[in-house]
Amino acid sequence: MELLIKFETEGFPADYLLSRLRGRKGRFIKNRQTPLCGPGMSRDELMREFRWVYVLMAPGLRRAFEPFFIYAELRTISLCLRFLAGKEEERLPGILASSMLSDGIKKLLTSSPDLVSAADGLGKVFLPLSPNFAGIGAALRERGLREAERLLSQAFLQYAVEAASFDSLRNFFARIIDMKNLIALWKGLRWDAGEHVSFIKGGRIREGVLNVFLRDGDISKAAGLVRQTAGCDADRPDSSDMEKVLFKWITRMLRRDREPLGRGPILNYLWQGLMETANLGLVLYSGAPDGQAAAAETAR
Repeated sequence: MELLIKFETEGFPADYLLSRLRGRKGRFIKNRQTPLCGPGMSRDELMREFRWVYVLMAPGLRRAFEPFFIYAELRTISLCLRFLAGKEEERLPGILASSMLSDGIKKLLTSSPDLVSAADGLGKVFLPLSPNFAGIGAALRERGLREAERLLSQAFLQYAVEAASFDSLRNFFARIIDMKNLIALWKGLRWDAGEHVSFIKGGRIREGVLNVFLRDGDISKAAGLVRQTAGCDADRPDSSDMEKVLFKWITRMLRRDREPLGRGPILNYLWQGLMETANLGLVLYSGAPDGQAAAAETAR
């Protein structure tokens, strides 16, 4: 089963697309410090913007960026699963209206008789990408929705960092993994819950290094690792500050990207869109939002 809608448009090469993005309502400006899109950009607006970019891409460019768009759609899947869990199936068509998920996945989410069936079906759909997706249904049954979503996110990131076809995208996913791993390390040390921490493979910071910091148990040393990685002050912030520090780090790295074919600036445009939407925690995918948070996001 396809994961995304397949468009038959011829599209345009990266240089032309980049020129369109630079002129799109004046939002795409090099090294811009203000928001790409207006404050409070909704998930629906974001996905419509992503669809516009996706349709304009030439087929080869579309294939190259497919891992990014699938990663963005994991949030759509998260919201659908949350509403299924809350017996709010009537909200699914609204969430999926602007989604680029394939008709097959949309049908799976809207026609599954219950949450467990939907999770089992998603595991089968994603399984051709990696065997790591096989346990999504079991994770839901044994440890709940939060664990199933964590597994889906981690499995996809490990797949994407290997599947990315150009350096800018590969580096992007590696930094997302580093960000999630550093936050997991920080939370494990702060809450004295190191035994529950697991790290995602594929980041630039090796798992062995992270485990050394975890065993050492010194949160100030972990802050030093964040400073070394992100190049900014991170003495003893709370977890939300840590997230902001690392988001800004990824943004800086994307702005500095000089990928010769123009794909780096396109990726930066898409990332800025993710950064402008509500509930950045869903980009991190540290777990499912509760029902109220999911409802609030779809209402914005």
